[in-house]
Amino acid sequence: MSSKFASVVLFTVGTLALSRNQRTKAFLTFLKSARLGCVDAYGALGFLFEFGLTSDKHPTAAPDHKTAASLYEYAAQHGCSMAQARLAFLKAHGRPNVKIDQQAAMHWKTQANRPNRQSIAWLRYLARAGLAHAQFCLAICCYNGIGTPENNSKAFKWAQLAANSGQPGAQNLLGNMYIEGSGVSQDSNLGYYWYQRSGEQGEPSAIYNMGTLYERGVVVEQSLSRAFDYYLRAAILGSVNAQNVLGIFYEQGTGVAVDGNQAAAFYTKAALNGHPHGQYNLARCFHDGFGVSKNNQETVRCLEQAASQNHLMSVLSLGICFEYGIGTDKSIDRAFQCYFQAATHKDGPYSRMAKRRLKPHYAFSVLRAARALLLGSKRDPTLPSTRLTVADLPPEIQERIISFLAPESILSMQERRTLLAVATNRATLHNETRFEPSNIRQSPLSGSLEYTLTMRSGTLTQDHIYQQLKFRPIKLMCNCEGGCQFIRHIMTAME
Repeated sequence: MSSKFASVVLFTVGTLALSRNQRTKAFLTFLKSARLGCVDAYGALGFLFEFGLTSDKHPTAAPDHKTAASLYEYAAQHGCSMAQARLAFLKAHGRPNVKIDQQAAMHWKTQANRPNRQSIAWLRYLARAGLAHAQFCLAICCYNGIGTPENNSKAFKWAQLAANSGQPGAQNLLGNMYIEGSGVSQDSNLGYYWYQRSGEQGEPSAIYNMGTLYERGVVVEQSLSRAFDYYLRAAILGSVNAQNVLGIFYEQGTGVAVDGNQAAAFYTKAALNGHPHGQYNLARCFHDGFGVSKNNQETVRCLEQAASQNHLMSVLSLGICFEYGIGTDKSIDRAFQCYFQAATHKDGPYSRMAKRRLKPHYAFSVLRAARALLLGSKRDPTLPSTRLTVADLPPEIQERIISFLAPESILSMQERRTLLAVATNRATLHNETRFEPSNIRQSPLSGSLEYTLTMRSGTLTQDHIYQQLKFRPIKLMCNCEGGCQFIRHIMTAME
């Protein structure tokens, strides 16, 4: 019998043992299978460590998330789709000794969702056999669309089965679904009930969720002090969300006296555990000198960590740091990379601010290239010297040309058409138009980029283009001496 065949047989035997709740036999069999090279056995071992299922002698053994994550990581890297699905969840939400990493979570979710993957087949088999932990994992997959299309009805079915068997994670998930009305009719009282059941077993997420109910006054009478107590309990048990919220409570004096040192301490805990908003909040503390010594280099470091997880406030703030030289050397290129990352994300206030910052830059870049292209000749040394005469092309072709010069996510079609009209204006369309580097000025500290295109017939100024495209100039209203170094002042001007 080949070792590969033997490893598959052992994995099957281990799975059968686990379906019968024979934990010790399952653990030892999966261990043998893994030693013979079965990648799926590594994933199965990760599952056993995650839920404390390694021994019959200790039915309530504590989960070992660190070991579980390491085993999942190895299995996922070698193609185990179940391990990829579990890592997608663990990296998105974090667990004790498992840092949040949204970029890694999205990567593993993408891998688990690849066509023809059997990411949840193993979990489905065990769930149907009645294993509550597998039912919970299957519910999570259906709820978040990991390894299977999102389906709240199926998520509720499996969560309810696992919750009734006493699985604390499933009880918390069931509470979420009742509160949200996902896959079931909305019922806040039942949501509270299941949070309580889960919290009684020490589930940090459920205790955190109890805090949110008291903070908002949902089902229970609003009590910020009780919310604080729940958040503190959850944070001690490892809830990263609770650690960040406690920082906010201490910063704002919500349910507790204002304490900058404590706020910074809890933000630091959340940040070290990978919480992107915690990293952003810690960056604010370093920037403002709140609870810690003012240090803009640390501000940039924290913003970079959060921005790597696509935290939009951090991405936009980091762009401002690079443009204005706050805690780092000025770099217009890196600033624009950050602005573009924020602008092309889902629509929202920070996306719109980034677009507003980029629009003038792209407008003048497009105008410069379009006029050079539409002219009979051009003298820009950075552009090809080919002679072109396309000013008389049909408008739809000219619009198509413009579409190649700027992303649609930044300039709307109407703004492109306006640029096209300016570019093809025969009153200023002369062969002697000069596009020289010295004619383009960048003034980052003015709060906006300034451009001038010089022509024989006169000057096409920034103000003219702003008027044509209805752009509002970004002007700082603060009186900071020597150039503004406060992110919030600049962000306010961008709103």
